[in-house]
Amino acid sequence: MRIFRLIPPLQTSKVCQLASVLAGLAWFCVYPPVECQSLMNLPSRPSRAIKAAPSVARQKPLVTGSLPHATVLENLVMALPWQGAYGAEISEAVRSSALPAWFEKQRQKVSARPSGSGKPVWNEPLTGWTWDTLGGSTSHDELSRVVVASPKAKSSPRSITRIGKVNQPAALLASIAATRAFTLPESLVALETLFKFSNEIAPEDFSILFARSFESSAPMIDPRPDVVAAQFEAHLLRCLVYGETMEETADMESAAKDLASDLKSHTDTDGTPHAELLPVLSSWLAVHVRAAAYVNAKASRPGKWSGRVRSLTSSAHLELLAAVLEESARLIRQDGQMAHSIHKFSAIRHVYQVASQFLAFPPRSAAQGLAKQHTTASKGRLAAETRSSSSEFASSQSDWAHTAVLRAGWEATQAACTIAYHKPWPEVDLSTGTTTLIRGSCGIEASTPAGQLELADGWSCVCWNADEDGDYAELQMIGPERLFLERQNYLSRSHGFALFGEILRGKSTGEYELKTSLPISPELTVESDRLTREWQLKKQGKLVGRVFPLALPQQKIYSTPHTVEPHDGNLVFQYTAHGKAVYGVSVVVWDAKLLKRPAIWRKLTVTEDSRIVRDDEGVGYRLQLGNFQLVIYRSLKPTEYPRAVLGHHTGKETLIGSLDTKTGDVTPLLLVE
Repeated sequence: MRIFRLIPPLQTSKVCQLASVLAGLAWFCVYPPVECQSLMNLPSRPSRAIKAAPSVARQKPLVTGSLPHATVLENLVMALPWQGAYGAEISEAVRSSALPAWFEKQRQKVSARPSGSGKPVWNEPLTGWTWDTLGGSTSHDELSRVVVASPKAKSSPRSITRIGKVNQPAALLASIAATRAFTLPESLVALETLFKFSNEIAPEDFSILFARSFESSAPMIDPRPDVVAAQFEAHLLRCLVYGETMEETADMESAAKDLASDLKSHTDTDGTPHAELLPVLSSWLAVHVRAAAYVNAKASRPGKWSGRVRSLTSSAHLELLAAVLEESARLIRQDGQMAHSIHKFSAIRHVYQVASQFLAFPPRSAAQGLAKQHTTASKGRLAAETRSSSSEFASSQSDWAHTAVLRAGWEATQAACTIAYHKPWPEVDLSTGTTTLIRGSCGIEASTPAGQLELADGWSCVCWNADEDGDYAELQMIGPERLFLERQNYLSRSHGFALFGEILRGKSTGEYELKTSLPISPELTVESDRLTREWQLKKQGKLVGRVFPLALPQQKIYSTPHTVEPHDGNLVFQYTAHGKAVYGVSVVVWDAKLLKRPAIWRKLTVTEDSRIVRDDEGVGYRLQLGNFQLVIYRSLKPTEYPRAVLGHHTGKETLIGSLDTKTGDVTPLLLVE
């Protein structure tokens, strides 16, 4: 318990192929490294066309004369920590002007492609996934464009378009390498290019990339988890690229262990990612899938690499990675974005498709369904949005991870509410298919007769329930002298509504105040109803949600000590009560039918042993939307006798039910002891 103190499909016609060739010719003619020439007075690199086929690139080219950026290149290679004989060899190459031949020799050694037919995942660039999310990528717009627009997963190695998309970023990175060190995203792209495509890029580009990429990017102060993982990934790639030539790459095993430990330390035993990961989960997953893809490709070749990267190729690691991807699939919305994400990430289905090449996803898993969606889309067909799983419900909850995922079902179009409660203010993400209604931190301020409360660092989940009617998570903080702060979260599986309630209760009698907020998605506007206290959520003028603050009288003409006002994109609720407790509850509705129906709500009388109970003992509400009627009851004080609300007797602490308009019977949707 927690304590507080006071790209469209590629065309294959000859016309399009000819256009690609002409575009490549024009690009290389228009973008020579002008800045490098003016800054360093170096000879310009001759413009060149995209190679016609990899077979040409893989032949040992005739390298004569000096390399572009020769002075910079010599300074870089002389400063690198070469192993044993390599140091003397490179010194001799510099003295004898034989660097081109020496680099060509290294280029033939570096390729990481498996000796057999291999799998498509290892023949495509993957670092473009996180180019925009790791920060500080580059000021080169053209480089950003070609890195993000990577080749299709199954593009042929002989594809002219593919060769262009390997050569173009390599050429741009080479011009950057001549002037400065790489940023982390640039370093990842350069290292991946050396690791997987060294035989497909121009020799002069290979030389400067090989000399520059050994440098580590500048360390970041207090970096995000995905940035830390990406730094581990860059370290691993350096070991794989330079393992035979550099002194400081003998710790390949350590690099692999760092990544394996990072995966394990941020996830629960069942694969649930910790709440602190959710804002960057997409890019963090991308890093770990890439790293596993790299080493499984390298380890598939005979040699000494397999033993050094066993931390990333072991069955235990791969099983955990598969479990993390399966659990993370619960967080992916219909638009491909993850709940709570702080950035747009368009490649999540591609991440799953790549992972499916070396991970054994069960046939009916949600992860496998996402992988198939990417494969279908890459073939030019509409991606199916159906997800399935062997799990009965799509919801989950983890005490260790401090997360609760409430989902109406596995379908991408169904509603989902994700709650992260590792901070004093819970973070909620409520989406309904293509629309996000609630997103952000639910601010909470509370005071009692003893004064203002100082919240704890996080919450405990004291009640979790998932059944055919809906999912429920109740969070709690416990303070001194039996002071309780609680939060209810309920998502209906079939009726299209969610309930959020807050309770503050203590032992002393006096004034209790509770101020909470509901963070409305930035893409929505909030409008107040003219006559009632209902709030409407609209997306581009279209009604997509309704919010009913049940603790307030429906009609504005009736006074109340409670208030609801919009402020900085939030709906802010303030409740004030005299006694030993205060309870505020609101209902959010998005079902298309319920959006159109007139609403009526009112406070219900609660009785116990023939007497009406006070508001700090128990509270009930009824919300009517056409024929649909919702009944809510919460006990705020233990009782020896069952209490009656709308004719329904219950001894439970919480009741959420539907009222049959014909019989008057209340059918419980949720009962909490």
